[in-house]
Amino acid sequence: MIVELRKGVLMVVRPDDLNGLHVVASAGADLDRALRSSGWGWVESEGEALLDVQALRSSALASGVPNERDWERRWTAMIAYATSKRWMSRDGKSVKAHVERS
Repeated sequence: MIVELRKGVLMVVRPDDLNGLHVVASAGADLDRALRSSGWGWVESEGEALLDVQALRSSALASGVPNERDWERRWTAMIAYATSKRWMSRDGKSVKAHVERS
């Protein structure tokens, strides 16, 4: 799954691909502002963002997934994997994602 910032708007790209999670934004884009103002999270460091799990899940489902039941199972597995790698916030409400600048 990719979270992409295009012209100041955040969107989930490839919501059905749950084998990875990262954020893509142009070099000059204010990603932190976009994440905070949308309620999607914030930039933790130059290369990492913390994304709100509920906002991410809702946006991915709104983007359309072909088989929602299977998607829910794979979503749960992705979050469990992130938890095992300590990529989740302590309260479990946010997940770390690598930030790629184009």
